[in-house]
Amino acid sequence: MTSERGAASESIAFDQPFFDDSGRPIGEYEPSSLQRLAHLHGESVETARLANLLGRTPGAGAALIVGNLVLVGLVAGTAPSFMLGLWTVFIVSAAVWMGYIWRRSIGSAFELTVLKRFVLDLHAVLLYAGFAWGAGVFLGVPWGTGADGLVFHAIGGAAVMGMILRARTATIYFLAPATILPALAALTGPAGMGTAALIVGFALVLALIAEGAERWTARRLSIPSLPVLRPS
Repeated sequence: MTSERGAASESIAFDQPFFDDSGRPIGEYEPSSLQRLAHLHGESVETARLANLLGRTPGAGAALIVGNLVLVGLVAGTAPSFMLGLWTVFIVSAAVWMGYIWRRSIGSAFELTVLKRFVLDLHAVLLYAGFAWGAGVFLGVPWGTGADGLVFHAIGGAAVMGMILRARTATIYFLAPATILPALAALTGPAGMGTAALIVGFALVLALIAEGAERWTARRLSIPSLPVLRPS
């Protein structure tokens, strides 16, 4: 009987929480100053990364226009002027859209919520820009162009955008449509399946390079992470 009461009292004692002088259960403290500092550090690194992407956006828009002008100059006289003009409209509209979201966000370049909204808009623009660029193989590149021309159009544009953006997700949003359309053109044209496979292979390599570039940029912007201490 006595042993049962002792066991019961020990169970009650261990089941009940211990309290500090203020009456708050031990182990339910608010996050420590070090934890809050670690959280602020993570936010500052993310803000710096997105702000850098914001700053590189005008260069991406300018690269689209320059690439369009170069390719139009190369195929002028061999492709219908109307088709070249239509492709140019698509490219310029993508660049203007980039400039618009950049201008809207640059005034609050160090507010994380603004930057996160900007990135979502940028991904939508890049997806459209990738389709616009890829459509150039149907609108601007003359029918019957060999493997070299298709690969140059698809991979050249995606590589330049990747070097400017240096962000994995943003690059892939442009890369996917910008290379899929030329690969389809190769499959349906005289270039054949080998050229399509070559384009897809180069696209995968570019995606891996974009991953590495983003990791390098993150390390450059970051400082050693602060430890996160949890209450015992």
